[in-house]
Amino acid sequence: MTKTQFLHHFGPFLDAPNGIQKLRELILQLAVQGKLVAQDPNDEPASELLKRIQAEKARLVAEGKIRKPKPLPPISEEEKPFALPEGWEWVRLSQIGRDWGQKVPDQPFSARWKTQKICSAPPRPEAGRPENAIIAI
Repeated sequence: MTKTQFLHHFGPFLDAPNGIQKLRELILQLAVQGKLVAQDPNDEPASELLKRIQAEKARLVAEGKIRKPKPLPPISEEEKPFALPEGWEWVRLSQIGRDWGQKVPDQPFSARWKTQKICSAPPRPEAGRPENAIIAI
């Protein structure tokens, strides 16, 4: 896209109140949804990465380096804020990370990020716990 094409399509954003901020949010939202660039069909699907992460966590549990993670419920359709591109998957944060024994937050996890909205998601009662947060990979 050339500068002229960009200004033709997005010029009104630049003149509107908070226009540049809204344009940034739009670009970030498109990136999070996998719509900013064409998806490469040769990319490894997220399911393969998740298998490697699960194997590594199992190895660390067997070696006694980490505790066995608590099972979490599957992600329901109501929790998914948008459809993902082919090869992407929704996961709970604790599926791809590990609890380092941090202090329990003083405020709900979602309250910390109200001013830094990345993508919209429906409210969930359990969303106050960081390990229940969902992300797309």
